[in-house]
Amino acid sequence: MSTKSSRRTSPRSLDRLRTLADNPRLGQYVQRLLVTSEDMIYGKGIIWNRHVDGYLVDPLHQDRVQQLQRILRSCVNCTSFHIDDNMMLEDKYEDRSLTRSDVLTILLNIIADTGLPTTSFLVDLKEDGGCGGCGIEPRRLTNLPYLHGRNFVAAWSHIRELMLDYKMESRVAVDMGVAFIQHAPNLQKLSMSFDSGEEATLFLRRVMHMNVLQPPTQLREVILSSAYVSGDDLAAFLCRVGHSLRSVLFRSVRLTLGSRALWKEILETLRDRCPCLETVDLFLNWIKPRALVHFPLIAENPVVGAGPEAREFQFRRRYWCGPDRVVAARYSGPRMDVALQRLIDSIDYVRSRNVYA
Repeated sequence: MSTKSSRRTSPRSLDRLRTLADNPRLGQYVQRLLVTSEDMIYGKGIIWNRHVDGYLVDPLHQDRVQQLQRILRSCVNCTSFHIDDNMMLEDKYEDRSLTRSDVLTILLNIIADTGLPTTSFLVDLKEDGGCGGCGIEPRRLTNLPYLHGRNFVAAWSHIRELMLDYKMESRVAVDMGVAFIQHAPNLQKLSMSFDSGEEATLFLRRVMHMNVLQPPTQLREVILSSAYVSGDDLAAFLCRVGHSLRSVLFRSVRLTLGSRALWKEILETLRDRCPCLETVDLFLNWIKPRALVHFPLIAENPVVGAGPEAREFQFRRRYWCGPDRVVAARYSGPRMDVALQRLIDSIDYVRSRNVYA
């Protein structure tokens, strides 16, 4: 038996969670804390001590945060945290509620203070409908140096799954994401959705300049979506993690102009540097600003391999830019070398008038 606990940070929800944690028979089964709210307003009705600039003053010394910290200490098997905020609302603060950035600050402070082993941390700030990410307010993320403290580094060394689904638009957002990866030597799944934030390339470049994601790290799955990135940086990133990569998904990724590596070179990197790859999934990718990637030959011959190894490409067309525009292609199977070569031979670009389609 396993379960997750949903928290809305209201007094009543915290009391219910405390009752669960205090039950020795049930508390041990709590494995994930999901922080969400139907109206995306957290901590409603609680008075929070704030600085004049809006950020929380000494989060760990506020009553409700201390209560949550005690609860998490009791739930000894709760090692996964998920912040789910799917409303496109401005990250403003009020005296009697919390913002998404406040919630993030509170959880990170608790982990840094307690050293709670953390196996999964999902920052899921996609807007309603799942088409992008919401921003975080840099001024709310106070005291980031604790992300390099001994307790936090020890807790974070257990991370296997990491989701960074927020608009990568500030240096603070970059610093936080880089620290998350830097201290995760056991990371296996990395999901990044940056809502076309302008700092995504800086993020990748910073990661590449650090001694991270190399053996013995066994990163198995990478998801990158809604990102403006340099093709050169993306190719270098794939070379870094390719030794263990099993699955890769690129969705609405736009390569910036001026890169030597474009989508053909990205696919060649997957072919040459990712010997364990089992699944490749491509959907609506671009060369900035409006050159759409498509694979016309995939529809003509979707079968890869023969006999017991035969698998078919799954593909989708977008008819608004011509019936032959295969803008999505997915292959999962044993003949990845053949499948990637098929994509490389088929790749083409069409200039689209609708960059958001």
